[in-house]
Order: sequence, then structure tokens, then C-alpha cells
Amino acid sequence: MMDPTIPLTVGEYEEWGNPNTKKVFTYMKSYSPYDNLLKNGEGLPHLLVRLGLNDLRVGYWGNS
Repeated sequence: MMDPTIPLTVGEYEEWGNPNTKKVFTYMKSYSPYDNLLKNGEGLPHLLVRLGLNDLRVGYWGNS
């Protein structure tokens, strides 16, 4: 969201805020699970991950 040249990005600023503004960026980062992981891995939640290869809506090859 920090690159305004990507299509549809600037339109999302109205909903989410512009992360190029320090105050908005700090707030977004405060609730980002990826950026708030503990370094030693303590306190990580348990995960239930389910998937299926037969979901025709999403290709299993993904966006790698």
C-alpha cells in the first residue's frame, strides 16, 4: 500500500489511510500480526490450516 503507482492502491487510502503518513503507518504497524511477532516465538497462537486442491475458485499454484 505504500506504492501509489500500483493500480487501486490510492483508492484504498480512503478506507485504510495513507501509510506514507507517519501517524497512519505507526497505527497500521501496531496491529500487524507479522510485525508484532515475538523474536523468540513465544506467545504464538495455535493454527488450524485447512486446504483443498479441488477449489475451482483458486488455483493451487497461487501467487508464488
